[in-house]
Amino acid sequence: AGIIKHLMPLLLAHLDKALAAVRMNRNSRREVGTMHRRIMLMGLCAALDVPRSHSWPLPLMHSLGSTLARLEEKLGSAAGGSAKDAYEPTPSSFHLEVVAVLRLLSVEHSLEQPRKPF
Repeated sequence: AGIIKHLMPLLLAHLDKALAAVRMNRNSRREVGTMHRRIMLMGLCAALDVPRSHSWPLPLMHSLGSTLARLEEKLGSAAGGSAKDAYEPTPSSFHLEVVAVLRLLSVEHSLEQPRKPF
């Protein structure tokens, strides 16, 4: 929880500052889309009390929501008013993004194990 309470506000402030300076093009849209997905995953973690109950202080949750809104606004202005992300990662890439967010939040997890089809 220390990482969430101490590092996350700094990370969100850094993202907000970087987002303000971004000029949208194809490459930056992909990067902003990646940031959007990761912040969305963090928001889901906050909503579901991951890594544990009361890990997310209310001001941090508000800050997370504000950053997410700015990301959606930036993506929407680049897509002509639609915040739909044109770039969607392959399932294996998305798995890596989920793993990156879980590591950032210090959540213990194991990588998926291959299973034979049933």
